[in-house]
Parts: sequence; C-alpha cells; structure tokens
Amino acid sequence: PALEPQGLDWKFPNSRNVPQLAKMMNEIVVAALACDMTRIVSMQNWGGDNHNSTCNFAPVNVVANYNGQGWHSLSHLDPSKEHYRVAKIWLSGVLAELVDKLASIPEGDGSMLDNTLIFVMQDQGFDHGHHSLQLATIGGKNMGVKVGQYIKAGERGSGRGGRLSRLLTSLLNAMGVAVEKWGVLDTGSGGLPGYAA
Repeated sequence: PALEPQGLDWKFPNSRNVPQLAKMMNEIVVAALACDMTRIVSMQNWGGDNHNSTCNFAPVNVVANYNGQGWHSLSHLDPSKEHYRVAKIWLSGVLAELVDKLASIPEGDGSMLDNTLIFVMQDQGFDHGHHSLQLATIGGKNMGVKVGQYIKAGERGSGRGGRLSRLLTSLLNAMGVAVEKWGVLDTGSGGLPGYAA
C-alpha cells in the first residue's frame, strides 16, 4: 500500500504518530494477507508494559510519567479510569478498521474475514492478575468457528474459569493443526466447549 506520510517517528516514548502508524500497520497487514505473503500476523498496538510510553495522541491525550499516566499506568490508577476507557475504545476502533478491511475483500466462499481468524488477547484481567481475561476472536466462519457468540468460560477469580489453553487448542484446530491440548500442563483435553461450529 501507499503509506503516507513517510518518515514518521515511531520510537518510544513519543506517541504523537501512533494513530497514523496504526492505520498504516492495518494497511500492511491486509496487503500481506491479500497477496498471500503470509497467513499469520502478530500485532501489538502500543505501550504494553512500557512505563515510559506516552499517550499524547487524540483521543487519549495523556502525557506519561512513571507514577502517572503512561499507557501502562492507565489501567492501574483510579484517576486514569476515564483515560483508560477512552484508550480501549480507541484500540477497538483500530481493530474495527482492520476487520472492516478484511470483510470488504471477496475471497472464496465469502470474504477474507471469513477465512481469517483474529485473536484479541488481553495482557491482564484485573490489576496484574492473569485470570478473568476478556478475550475475543473475530472471523473464521469458513474455518469451523461458530461466530457471533459470547462464551462465558467460568467465573471471575483465579482458578475459577476455563483454561486459556482450551481456547488456544481451538485456534490451532481451526487453522488445521489437529491437537488435543496446548502446552505441557494438565489443563484437560480438547478445545473450548461451544467454540467450533
């Protein structure tokens, strides 16, 4: 794709150009999939656990400092809740743009989105907990995924939900990798109940 403007600063801690860079990355991903240059893409949109990454772009508009409101800190501090909500909505919009682009490209018996499986991972549930994760998959209708559903895989709290490994097993199965389980821990066999069509 023609990516304009050229020469945008992408290095931490500057984030002024993040919205433009995110749109460019979506364009690159769609072009790479459409040209069949790759069938697997891993994408992370900004910040993560980098305390120094800033959020000085609209609509988030927050300047970082370690004890204040860098991208990472948004999810921890009470004064940041509104900024965190806005940041998450912005991220969802970036994802929605990618989904719309994939859905607009005819491919086989449907669209490229029907033949693509997007896994949206969260790096935390509540505070630093790795439980009670809210995950999403988008697309994959032609890959055996039952789309348009919400699956509650347990109750909130550590050890009270379904194992992430069950979903990862389902993702592998949808991509044609016939496995019964993911990883070496005894987390049970098979995919996530109700995930496959």
